[in-house]
Amino acid sequence: MAGHRAATALVGQRGRAGVPPRTNVRKPRSDLGQKVAAKYRGPDGGTWSGRGRKPGWLTQLEAQGRHQSEFAV
Repeated sequence: MAGHRAATALVGQRGRAGVPPRTNVRKPRSDLGQKVAAKYRGPDGGTWSGRGRKPGWLTQLEAQGRHQSEFAV
């Protein structure tokens, strides 16, 4: 267990003597906050990009037996 204690003692001490700094930090997304093109268009003109929760119009049409691929743009 002594090895375990030594390992936990190093946690949170990056950049200090003997522990190299973290180099695999992610870059921020370049497309953050930008609009995404619509992938699906409903009969009423509603659109959905395919991201996030499925819209109500598509859920209702699927309940009627229609398929999502029918509405692909």
